[in-house]
Amino acid sequence: MVESVGLSSHKIEYFRRGKKMSISKTRQMFVDVARQIFAKKGIANTTMNDIAEASGKGRRTLYTYFKVRTTFILRLLRPSWNACLTS
Repeated sequence: MVESVGLSSHKIEYFRRGKKMSISKTRQMFVDVARQIFAKKGIANTTMNDIAEASGKGRRTLYTYFKVRTTFILRLLRPSWNACLTS
């Protein structure tokens, strides 16, 4: 599943080896994976389980960072909103 969302093999190996990542890097990794799955499957058809599976992390870890799928959507839109607000 990870390969199907377009993550590089280097990233996949890094995530799957269980190397420690900072909180912000882990959160960003989940956002990146979610963005790719949302683009492929659509937001309505993407589950938290899809994101956890594609990231190589467990659902429990995912829910530690993001309690609901809506949080991913807000995180993805934040840069666009900020750009609009500062223009």
